[in-house]
Amino acid sequence: MFLLKRSSMSFCITNRREAIAAIASIIGATSTPSAWAQPAPHYPSRPVKMITGGSAGGTSDLLGRVIGERFAKAWGQPCVSEARPGANQAIAIKAVATDVPDGHSLFLGTTAYTLNLALRKDAIYGPNDLVPLSHLATAPTVLTVPASLGVDTLDQFLKLIRAEPGKFSYGSTGTGSAPHVNGEMLSLSTKSRLIHVPYKGESALITDLVAGTLAAAYGSAQIMGPLAKAGKLKLLAVTGDKRLPALPDVPSSAELGHPMLTGYWGLWTTAGTPTATVRKIADETRRVIAIPEVAQQILGMGFLPIGSGPEEFAAFLEVEFKRWKAAADATNISLKD
Repeated sequence: MFLLKRSSMSFCITNRREAIAAIASIIGATSTPSAWAQPAPHYPSRPVKMITGGSAGGTSDLLGRVIGERFAKAWGQPCVSEARPGANQAIAIKAVATDVPDGHSLFLGTTAYTLNLALRKDAIYGPNDLVPLSHLATAPTVLTVPASLGVDTLDQFLKLIRAEPGKFSYGSTGTGSAPHVNGEMLSLSTKSRLIHVPYKGESALITDLVAGTLAAAYGSAQIMGPLAKAGKLKLLAVTGDKRLPALPDVPSSAELGHPMLTGYWGLWTTAGTPTATVRKIADETRRVIAIPEVAQQILGMGFLPIGSGPEEFAAFLEVEFKRWKAAADATNISLKD
């Protein structure tokens, strides 16, 4: 483990490209077929930890349990979901980055992995501290307001907040998180002003949103959908350019003419993990995501299952870094340790 220093944006991108190249060499982009043919003996030899950066009972914890249960069945060892919220998932990432590099510690996380690297001058982890295993799913979120606010559409919400700038607040799962960036992008594109309130996890955020303490928040369809059906929340828009199968009546932000970015879910392990072990975990992940029952569970959470391999995920992370960095620069968001 080391502390990554970035003196400029160009320095950061250069290091990231080098890191991707290093990752590719580790996970097989330049390896021989015989290297992949090597077995991963004795893995797992003990329980596997699936560490997530959200709160216990939140979306990341639920997704971790869905995947972890399948790992346990396939491997004959428990795969325990362990929530370590805080610091925009950096605490969970660091826990995996500094663990023994043998694949028994996995990080299941979101776009926050990319955002920390893009926004922090001094991060507590670097882009080569973890090895990417799989792009699990795309992660649209839903812009949601309490039913007590009295609005049914995004246009009505914007009219309300423009009338009293600075009065209304929105919640996110942390400073520098994808919901934070999207909230600031919405304010920028609509020339409105919402006050940002960061939370360590989704559970406390939802409580305050339902109570009307917050005027808005971005959250998962699995959490927001049932609360909307119960009449406690109103769903205004889904981030990205497509509607969700789980919420077909909720328009996408692209339909409504406002830029809001869609995030992702991914799986990583500790850098230095043997190649054969990396491949074994990655292959099992792809198999699990392809199981119809698991894919349906992921769709039910409001996500779109992917299950790519390590090489594809590494390349995807390179693009995501540039995309979210540009959005953060436009909204003047930065992070300090």
